[in-house]
Amino acid sequence: MTIILVSVFALASFLSCQSSEDPDALSTNGKDKKKDTVEVVDPVIDPSDTVSSGKTEKEFPLVNYQKIFTPGENNYAFFRIPTLVKSNAGTLLCFAEGRVSSKSDYGNIDIVMKRSEDGGKTWGSLIVVKDDGVNRCCNPVPVVLPSGKILLVYCWNLSTSSSAQYVYITTSSDDGMTWSSSANISSQILRSGESGYLTGPVHGIVKQLPPHKGRILIPARCKSPYDKPSHIIYSDDDGKTWSKGSSASYSNENENTIAELANGYILMNMRNYTQGLSQWFRYDAISKDGGDTFISTRMTNLIEPPSGCQGSLLTYKNIYSKGSSIVLFSNPSNASSRRYGSIKVTYDNGNTWMKMFRYTDDAGDGMYSAYSDMALLNNGKSIGLVYEAGYSYSGGIVFKSINFSSIKDNYTY
Repeated sequence: MTIILVSVFALASFLSCQSSEDPDALSTNGKDKKKDTVEVVDPVIDPSDTVSSGKTEKEFPLVNYQKIFTPGENNYAFFRIPTLVKSNAGTLLCFAEGRVSSKSDYGNIDIVMKRSEDGGKTWGSLIVVKDDGVNRCCNPVPVVLPSGKILLVYCWNLSTSSSAQYVYITTSSDDGMTWSSSANISSQILRSGESGYLTGPVHGIVKQLPPHKGRILIPARCKSPYDKPSHIIYSDDDGKTWSKGSSASYSNENENTIAELANGYILMNMRNYTQGLSQWFRYDAISKDGGDTFISTRMTNLIEPPSGCQGSLLTYKNIYSKGSSIVLFSNPSNASSRRYGSIKVTYDNGNTWMKMFRYTDDAGDGMYSAYSDMALLNNGKSIGLVYEAGYSYSGGIVFKSINFSSIKDNYTY
């Protein structure tokens, strides 16, 4: 059993179990945290050092830029909130909110999807996954189950309400072509007095390692009189029943995203929704028990726009022999507005974010980006990316594929 020393610049604060409830007690620039070392013990596991299943998949050429959803298409005024998964058959599934009348977060919103069977080069016809008339179907969180079934968790509320109150699931057994009737799981996860429930929006995961190997994990948040907003909902029986874990300890977060590390821990990264700051940095927390509890919330050095923006984590590779993970993170990396979308990489479980690749232009309308999501492609050699493009989401939703070797610039903010 290997014992590894890692810096507390990030992970030591997790393992100390000493979280700060007061955001003012934390660094405002992510740089002045005390450095130390802590022992991390490798779990007794011996899989290969990659996150893939070991199957060789068909590889495709990189896609520089491909529009998936265009404003005005199929009578939708705007498309927002993209999420992405790759099915066991190798098909890319991009989900989004089809907003009928405007780009507003409220009103008549459907969940729509397109499929690509050639690595993102071309995309099929628009599929309406959920449409409840004038009511709001929103915040899609897809996850591919080991059986090949695709599970979609999403939220719903009446068009007259600005706060989502219900959580539903639906599944596809034919690679995303058709979808089952929805099941309302709200009573399993919502307590009396909780409101504003929203999932993701980003892909979910299935735990690959103990503890709770095989558990389905869905990032979520709500307004609660009992707890802080960010938490995970999970299922240990292939989505039949659901439970809600405890929250991370930061009060002013919004959307969150998760990834599994090589030691079986769950890394949660959260949007900083605090108002009135001079500069915004994201927060993260860790769970050692599969999402039941989170410990030691801390500020990172990941910059984001004022009041934050959604972001996406993706485990690129687990190096089990060293107990460390290479994790990717995507968001608009700019302190003043939603622009300069980029992928950052950490080689040490999120302790330090060192390298980056900007996937938007340097100037003009092409420099703007907002919500995004990622999936591994080409046997782990490249990353598939979907993101909201253009100023004020005017460019619709775009796909690109990027070689991991391209993420080589030093991360700066």
